[in-house]
Amino acid sequence: MRKIISTITVAILTSGISSSALANKNINSNEYVEVMRKDFKEITLKEVPVAVKTAIVKDFIAAFVTKVYVNESKQYKIALTIDDETKFVVFADKKGHWLKDKEVRA
Repeated sequence: MRKIISTITVAILTSGISSSALANKNINSNEYVEVMRKDFKEITLKEVPVAVKTAIVKDFIAAFVTKVYVNESKQYKIALTIDDETKFVVFADKKGHWLKDKEVRA
């Protein structure tokens, strides 16, 4: 099992995260939603916990991660793109649970 997770992690880090169905029904995939928060700092994909990467792969199969940010509460802001046209942002905690905008600490 660890070998599979390691393989997935290596594939994610070397080729980008690719995902297809949007599991979160609260996301409008036709418009780009950018939430500007000063307390988030940009990080590399290598710094994202495995639980968050796994959640992205599971729930956003056709999406590519364009940017990742983290705040002091270890909440992650993830900018995703599908087909270079559809862009959106999702939030997750360090355990890979999806957060609604109002749950994100400012």
